[in-house]
Amino acid sequence: MSKKIDYLQKIYDKNPVTGNYIIEVALDKYTDVFNDWDHASYKKRDMDPDLAYFLEDCADDIPSKHKFDICFYVPKEVKDKR
Repeated sequence: MSKKIDYLQKIYDKNPVTGNYIIEVALDKYTDVFNDWDHASYKKRDMDPDLAYFLEDCADDIPSKHKFDICFYVPKEVKDKR
């Protein structure tokens, strides 16, 4: 196993069904994914730049031959029951 893959497995979990690496993001509320300065409707709102940077940085860690899943977590009391 290459050092890069060994390193990735220490940082990222793998989806047991797909084998994809998992990028995990913890949110306090659903709206945390959006830019605070953008007050457009949710369908048109820009992503939070810090979140975008984090996701790009994580995606750069993972070699392009591997796929990844993005998993968002929110507290139980905030979670949408639908």
